Amino acid sequence: DFYPQLSRFTIDGKRVRGIGMNVDLKWLKVQFINGELNRVVQQRDVINGGYNILHDQTSTNEDGSKSYYLDRTGFTFRRNVTGLRLSTNLFSKINAGVHLIKTRDDTTSVNKVINDATFLSDSLVKGVPIGIYTIDEFKNAISISGNKLNTPTNNWYGQKPQDNLVLGFNIGTILDNRKLTIDFDWNLSLYNRDIWDGPMSISKLDTALDDSLDGFIGVAYDKDGKELSGTTKIRTEDIIFDPENFQSMFIINTSMTPLVPIDINSLKSNPIAAIINMPSSAFRIKLKGNYSRNSILAEYLQVGPEYISLANPFLRSNTRQFTISDRISLLQQKLFINVGFKHLDNKILKTTVSPLNTNTLFMNLTFLLGPNMPTFVLNFQSIGKNNEKTKLDSVGSRTVDLREDSKASTSMLAFSVPFTSGDLKQSITLNIGNATNIDNLNNKRSSSYLFSKTDSKTISVSLSSLFPNQLKTVSLFSQTKLEIPSMVNKELIKTPYTWTHLSFSANKMIFQDKINSKGVITFLNSKSQISSKLLGLRAGFDYRLQENLTASMMSQVRFNYFPDFKEDNLDNDGDGKIDNSGEAFNINSIGIIFNVQYNF
Repeated sequence: DFYPQLSRFTIDGKRVRGIGMNVDLKWLKVQFINGELNRVVQQRDVINGGYNILHDQTSTNEDGSKSYYLDRTGFTFRRNVTGLRLSTNLFSKINAGVHLIKTRDDTTSVNKVINDATFLSDSLVKGVPIGIYTIDEFKNAISISGNKLNTPTNNWYGQKPQDNLVLGFNIGTILDNRKLTIDFDWNLSLYNRDIWDGPMSISKLDTALDDSLDGFIGVAYDKDGKELSGTTKIRTEDIIFDPENFQSMFIINTSMTPLVPIDINSLKSNPIAAIINMPSSAFRIKLKGNYSRNSILAEYLQVGPEYISLANPFLRSNTRQFTISDRISLLQQKLFINVGFKHLDNKILKTTVSPLNTNTLFMNLTFLLGPNMPTFVLNFQSIGKNNEKTKLDSVGSRTVDLREDSKASTSMLAFSVPFTSGDLKQSITLNIGNATNIDNLNNKRSSSYLFSKTDSKTISVSLSSLFPNQLKTVSLFSQTKLEIPSMVNKELIKTPYTWTHLSFSANKMIFQDKINSKGVITFLNSKSQISSKLLGLRAGFDYRLQENLTASMMSQVRFNYFPDFKEDNLDNDGDGKIDNSGEAFNINSIGIIFNVQYNF
């Protein structure tokens, strides 16, 4: 397994099982990956985990018998990935590269038939007793009942096999005596959400966007056969390749998104804007300058609503983001101040209704006096959100309030002071955090409206100690308070939750530094509608057998205590007894973990 990074728009650290290669020839760098992103799963180990009867697909035959549909379920296709990136650095001033990544589900990886999978047949299957069956048993029962069974080997109703091709380039330069860098990235995504039917031919493409086999794609006609104005018009003879010959790279059919990657009409009037703003494109422009004591960043990033990279599933689509920040260093690089602003929205398409705008103002102050000296950190962030809605919406006979205009403020203070007492070295750290949410439309909303965002407060204090005999200890106290809002009988109620945590840990090297013995004791007190206490004990060791070989053992036990269960007149543990001692006090978990680790 390895975790390749080609670019933030293709694959950026997702696990790949296969082959990875990095070749640096000074003037040319080659990155290549080939393997699988997802392993194949044949079925889930439960009833209906491999097959399921779809009753809405049941049909009646001419003789009056029924045809039942048995669908495959619980599977996951093997997802293969192949990627290549070529990059170069010219004259130490120009960085450029091109990349391509292909991701496709292997439809042959999932077994068409699973003989041992079991599924439920209910009363809707006529002539077959209710019960659990395998596929062979069910086929036999259906045959005896005089009905038929449809068991397709592809085009199942559940998960569909997908295909994805992403290609792009980047170019950047360094200016002003290496003080200013400019980078530009652009990517295009082709995505097919269902490749069961394979690629289309050119003749099928002709009728993909219209019903006329006329040699044009996307041309619509009125009832008199006259061409309608404003329609997309692409001549099939202008297509430079046959989709069937391109299937080794990407499968093109009606499930492709988008079917036409670029707006042909916009391409004629403004080709540069049409290419950059394609719905399936993603690009970034970044400027970074280092001048005097300032590190300035300005970045614009846009990911189209139809841009998809299966190798980077966490990439957020349909977003525009602009960021500007400045990191200032003062007092001989002991004091750092970072301030900035970030705007995020989803208004890429002109047809977007109620776009969500997010404006973030952030500030960070870090004060580092030097080694073995106190440190001070202060963070502040203000996030404003609005969706530009000014009126209430109607859903059926109800009126709902979908307006968003809120502000969230978060702050964090951290202070650390190291000190010594003789041969004892210690450090105390204090952290204080606070988060508040404000509804700017509070005075304009109905009294029954629920503003669901939660305020919180946190505080923690820790003391780390290093004794002369190599004993290390850490003592920790922390507390978190929340107020979770809810509506009870059309009245806003904020329920407080408080978690208080205490812990003490210690470790010490013994037997000529071959064994690291360690132990931890923790206590958690939870107060809310139901109060509980949790006590945990852990003890173990790491034994270095050889330079690269280590054996470890860790034992643990956890106890629960629920004082409210003693007098609530309920059987909370299901043992048939009410308010007995076992309900209030019990062992949460107990176990021993032993492992051996070898470092190659």
